[in-house]
Amino acid sequence: MPCNQNSVNQVFKDNIKTGEIESVNKPGMRIDDGGAVSAAINTTMSRL
Repeated sequence: MPCNQNSVNQVFKDNIKTGEIESVNKPGMRIDDGGAVSAAINTTMSRL
């Protein structure tokens, strides 16, 4: 399923303190690589 750039649920930011990519609108929701060596993320990101 492609990203919906108009969805507030698909807005993430890079937390420079923790190094995690987290949801802007859902506190505690983060992108997880599932234990893989590297995470594959197909999205449009912008720093907030």
